[in-house]
Amino acid sequence: MRSAGGRKRRASWTVADQLLSSSTNFAMTLLVAHFFSPSEFGAFTVAYTLYVILLQLSRSVSTEPLSVRYSSSSDADWRRAVPRSTGTSLALGLLATPLTICVGFLFSGSLRSALVALGLMLPGLMLQDAWRFAFFAQGRPARAAANDFIWALVQFPALAWVLASAGGSLGLFVLVWGGSALVAAAAGCLQSGLLPRPFRARSWLEDHRDLASRFAGEFLVFRSALQLTLYVVGVVGGLAALASIRAAQVLMGPLNVLFLGATAFSVPEAVRMLSHSKEEFQRALQLLSIVLGAAALVWGFIMFTLPTSVGTALLGDNWSGAHDVLIPVAITVAAAGASIGAWTGLRAFAAAGASFRTRALTAGLTLIMGTSGALAGDARGAAIGLACASVLATGVWWNAYASVARSKRISSRPDLAAVE
Repeated sequence: MRSAGGRKRRASWTVADQLLSSSTNFAMTLLVAHFFSPSEFGAFTVAYTLYVILLQLSRSVSTEPLSVRYSSSSDADWRRAVPRSTGTSLALGLLATPLTICVGFLFSGSLRSALVALGLMLPGLMLQDAWRFAFFAQGRPARAAANDFIWALVQFPALAWVLASAGGSLGLFVLVWGGSALVAAAAGCLQSGLLPRPFRARSWLEDHRDLASRFAGEFLVFRSALQLTLYVVGVVGGLAALASIRAAQVLMGPLNVLFLGATAFSVPEAVRMLSHSKEEFQRALQLLSIVLGAAALVWGFIMFTLPTSVGTALLGDNWSGAHDVLIPVAITVAAAGASIGAWTGLRAFAAAGASFRTRALTAGLTLIMGTSGALAGDARGAAIGLACASVLATGVWWNAYASVARSKRISSRPDLAAVE
């Protein structure tokens, strides 16, 4: 289970699951863009963005604490914890349902139908994702991949029926997408032999509030700083500058799949390593950052050297602006990859306070240096400012990790603070 061969298999299945999850989401987005009007596509984008934000918040308080505290526990402890963890995700989905529906009724047309449909489907969407991360924590990512495959297997024939029907609408499209997730969520119950217990969500949050509150705050700080920085760049440098940076980020998009897969795998594995081999734990964190940082640099170089004809085919008129800022954007992504090892180490130590403080500090660096760069030189200046901030942030993350590691003396795994 914990051999090098086992870790390689788990890593392969985690990456496979992330590729499956990302590719199905990408394909679904393409279907909306192709078959619906621009205004309907815009409405779907708003609904999907809201879904992603709610999903990340749910992970912060339900499945991330599970990964930190139960990835190296016995199977019996895992089975006692998972019904409460997945029940918390389900409870949050149930709470978000009426709120999302009420927000939907503030609008009209396609945006109303998309938000109302999303609200109805949030419990299933939240629960399906919770099962994925529960299986990661258990060290069985193949089950997570199987669950995502079930979702895709149900989803795409049903979506094809919606698109082929004369009365196909965006609201129905979202209902079918979310309904397919509900089927996969039910399959997760069968795979695990467990049922979520939403009425025990309060006890889960109370037992893990030291992690949950900080993880949620960390996500909100990160998301707010990122969006605010982009808005400021757009205001200061102009929409053309913002478009150039966003286009370059699109080219670096495949690295997001790699990073997401790496973090889904790395936290449970780091917790397991810390419980039995401190030296291996240290080496793994360093290797993780080196590999991810190097992968981003290599990919950025490949994108930068694309022939103009290929770049234009990919991005159209946005290729020229993207190419101008691609090197600093690639450095930004590479530096972010190089910090993942330190972030993973803080998660493995359950050092939520240190992680939150580090995120707040690096978010400030991003906002200040990105804005300063935009003031100095439009798109390229903003991109260089963001790259400098990301490089400095990598040092801040590793310094925070080193400080926590010294205080812990890497002497023990995180406490199983929660008792059932």
